[in-house]
Amino acid sequence: MTPRVLSVCALLTLLFCFAAPSAQTQNAPSIETKNGRVRGTLTYYFNRNFGEKPDVGSQVWLVQSELVLNESTLVIGTPSVLICAETTRIKKKYAAKPQRSYDVLKYTLADGNGNFELLDVFPGEYTLILKSTHTKGTQFKREVTPRDADGRMISIPIRLKPGETVDQSYSFGMSSF
Repeated sequence: MTPRVLSVCALLTLLFCFAAPSAQTQNAPSIETKNGRVRGTLTYYFNRNFGEKPDVGSQVWLVQSELVLNESTLVIGTPSVLICAETTRIKKKYAAKPQRSYDVLKYTLADGNGNFELLDVFPGEYTLILKSTHTKGTQFKREVTPRDADGRMISIPIRLKPGETVDQSYSFGMSSF
């Protein structure tokens, strides 16, 4: 009985392996979407002798929503979420009122040369948030705002097409302090 079972199994295997594919089992043409990437180099102005230096360790977030950072916007960021709060100044102190949180699609730190790269990003419209580790305060005024107290921040809207590489290099300028 065992030899007969093996021969039936062998026949079924041969039948499925060498049978011509029917019209119902043919694969439909696949639509291939190519994801893009966002990269850049982050720098800051050190002094006249050394000029621009890489902003090593700067944080980079990519969010799906449109996000504009005002000087009064306080941003608390983690690798998975950004929380924004509007602040009001009351007698040299700030009071914060949480406004909105944003899910982070991609997050990275600038490497030893100030370079960053976000790979495998779907085509679409995004906001890139950059936070310096070396510059604090506003760029042209000698004051510290809630947004720039822990490191100068900027938001850049970007549009990514299929297979495209967007270069968003940025110089944070000189620190106010």
